[in-house]
Amino acid sequence: MKTNDLFFRLYFSIISLFVSGHFLKADCAPPSEWSRTYSHVVLRDLNHILTYVTGMERFVHGEVLESLTVYLEYLEQQHLETYGHCVRVAQRVFRLGQFVNAEIQKSGSAKFGRGTLKTHELVQLVLAGLLHDYGKLYLPREVLDKEKKLYPWEMAEIEKNVIKARLATDSVIDLALQDELRLKLEDILYFIKLLNDPEVSDSQRKMVMKYWNVWLTGIIINDVYYQILTPDQLDVLAFPYGTWSQEERKQFETHVQLSVDAVSEISWPDTFGELIPIISVHHEFLNGSGYPQGLTQEQIPFFGPLLTLMDIFDALRSSRSYKGPKTVQDTLKILRRMADKGEVDGRLLDILIQHLDEVYHW
Repeated sequence: MKTNDLFFRLYFSIISLFVSGHFLKADCAPPSEWSRTYSHVVLRDLNHILTYVTGMERFVHGEVLESLTVYLEYLEQQHLETYGHCVRVAQRVFRLGQFVNAEIQKSGSAKFGRGTLKTHELVQLVLAGLLHDYGKLYLPREVLDKEKKLYPWEMAEIEKNVIKARLATDSVIDLALQDELRLKLEDILYFIKLLNDPEVSDSQRKMVMKYWNVWLTGIIINDVYYQILTPDQLDVLAFPYGTWSQEERKQFETHVQLSVDAVSEISWPDTFGELIPIISVHHEFLNGSGYPQGLTQEQIPFFGPLLTLMDIFDALRSSRSYKGPKTVQDTLKILRRMADKGEVDGRLLDILIQHLDEVYHW
């Protein structure tokens, strides 16, 4: 595809953007019907970014622009939720970068230990935002979109186990004991469903695990043991947050390296020498508690914490298959706690809060 033709497509697509009044400003990615109704979603979003990020067209053109378009089109087609997240992060991390630059210009290099940001560095930050989660496409879809701690087929099997045990109570001669066992089975299923919800409160989870964990795995009826849950399933239900087992979480964490590998396939100009390192550290925390390498602040590239902060901000504000969006106020409280623990950069958080409306809406 010729560069002129591509830019013509980009220019044409922006017209439909303003006519339709649609853009990925919502905190949850639009449904798949959205992309089918409004064509050239990727080109439209790219055009918006290209025209907004002053000077971006000087660095992103020709084969680089074509490769970027192909990557984003595939991401949009395969997982719209991730695509919307990446576009929003790219938008907001650019704005945050601008305000960080303004702070450096105002206060001097001492605060961040470096001089003002160059245009190509801000463009590089936008590209990192657009592509940082590309590796998620290589993960099993059932893991990426897992809504509950247990898969539907696991819950169906558990309900069958409860029914089987319930039928076994018919042979219990002592009617009082029979009623007790049946009520206990009802409670077991209730508490399993409660724990299966990833948004169950921590106090409820701890209470159930303290008083009911022995009963959740199975029940004895007439000296016969009827298994309800496997020990592995109980471990997943006991996990304090999210929907993944430890194995699934480890699998999810590989998306960072998968993103690096995929993005490395593009022939980036030397100007973007920090692009891959920035993507590689977007889940690293300044105190060394992040992943995949457990790097500390001294080992993390300057732009990494900017991407990390806006990645977390959008993740908290977005709807997912397993959770609803946090409010802006709750999101900032969580980020402040993370800053207090040394996970994210408190200086960047202060700048984000100071310019929240301008970063959040552009």
